[in-house]
Amino acid sequence: MRYWTILLAVFVLVIWVSAMSKRLARPIDLKRFDPAPTGYRVNLNQTDVDTLTLLLSIGPQLAHRIMAYRYRHGPFAGEIDVQSVAGVGPVTLQRIRPFVTY
Repeated sequence: MRYWTILLAVFVLVIWVSAMSKRLARPIDLKRFDPAPTGYRVNLNQTDVDTLTLLLSIGPQLAHRIMAYRYRHGPFAGEIDVQSVAGVGPVTLQRIRPFVTY
């Protein structure tokens, strides 16, 4: 009798946890979150790696490549210079365009 009571309690607990996790786990719509506050702009010629990583689509490795390119070739004059950095293509440029200056 005790075995069946414990088994029933475990079964009810598993069902309850499963139901609660499905109810509480809602997908997050990442498109509705702004990557940076309105009006926030980063000057690519004066920023550091930590600030670059705050921009959408720029991780630590790409931020280091941007800094290395700027060190070797001088300040960025515009978008064409930024696209010369390995890993910065049209999509990345489109994502960061509202948040950068030169």
